[in-house]
Amino acid sequence: MSVRIFKQNNLLHILKFSSVGVVNTIFGYSIYAGFVAIGISPQLSQLIAFIIGTSFNYLSYSRLVFSQRSRNKVGFIINYLFMYIYSAILLYLLNLYINPYYSGLIVLVISTVINFTLLNFTVFKKK
Repeated sequence: MSVRIFKQNNLLHILKFSSVGVVNTIFGYSIYAGFVAIGISPQLSQLIAFIIGTSFNYLSYSRLVFSQRSRNKVGFIINYLFMYIYSAILLYLLNLYINPYYSGLIVLVISTVINFTLLNFTVFKKK
């Protein structure tokens, strides 16, 4: 029985993260796409979306997904700096071959999987 509850809790946690992640992704991609649409380079658009999105994401994840866990703001910022560098490099490489709107979307999807793993195991640790 405890194994079943454990698995249900993990599934609920992943679903909460995914739901909040969808909102965060839409928020971040909207900022990125909006700045690209007005003529700002994809890299600068990503930087702006990253700065605005980091604050939004910290608030949403810490309150809605990881509310029962300890919080590490410094770890969160380090995680997001790593994710920014990683995604900037990936965005640059993808932009060599495909449309910047598609490359931005691809980067967001890949980054979401990596970000969940890092946040779950390094930033928001179980108490």
